[in-house]
Amino acid sequence: MKKFALIVAAGTASAAMAQPIISFGFTELSGAYTAIDATSGTMTANAVDNASLQSAGDVTRLVGSMGTADFDDGFKSIGGDVSITINVTAIAANSANGSGSFTLTDADGSTISGDINGTFATNGFVFFNGNLSNIVINAADNDFEGTAGSFNTTFANPGPYYGALVQLTFGAGSAFASDFSGSSTEASGLILPAPGAMALAGLGGLVAIRRKR
Repeated sequence: MKKFALIVAAGTASAAMAQPIISFGFTELSGAYTAIDATSGTMTANAVDNASLQSAGDVTRLVGSMGTADFDDGFKSIGGDVSITINVTAIAANSANGSGSFTLTDADGSTISGDINGTFATNGFVFFNGNLSNIVINAADNDFEGTAGSFNTTFANPGPYYGALVQLTFGAGSAFASDFSGSSTEASGLILPAPGAMALAGLGGLVAIRRKR
């Protein structure tokens, strides 16, 4: 088991922070970008299990009856999935805007999904820093299960929830100047019970999201 941390230097305005209810983090997602024109395109990050990348990660309940759904290396072939799609607009020399959606799928088909809105920074890599909204949990059995471990998905506040996402894609060459695929991507997020509780894109100082593998 390895630890990794995604450290984010963010903006200057700070927001009050409520107790997060869920955190998640995945490594070795497959990142890709397809251009539409010179200033827009679509970026994706998906769980894979191939010769180059074996995605892994976890989703953790942080309040009440805490628990962790671990997703072992190559879990895509065993059970579970991660899908992140971000529409990229207003591409400039070292920045762009992004909006889209994400879905985390557990080993038996339960999902956590929501909307994404934020900004990119590019400099031979692609870094995304954004907010999550309209997050819903769809778990008929009230459990989110990994390839090992699980947690109960019933919370006092039934949602929808809010949160924040950071994502870093390596080996993207000249970033949004051309299409790329198969680039190793890390993504980490927090889910919170109320809007405005934490806007990572506006949080002052350093934010560290520590994940367990």
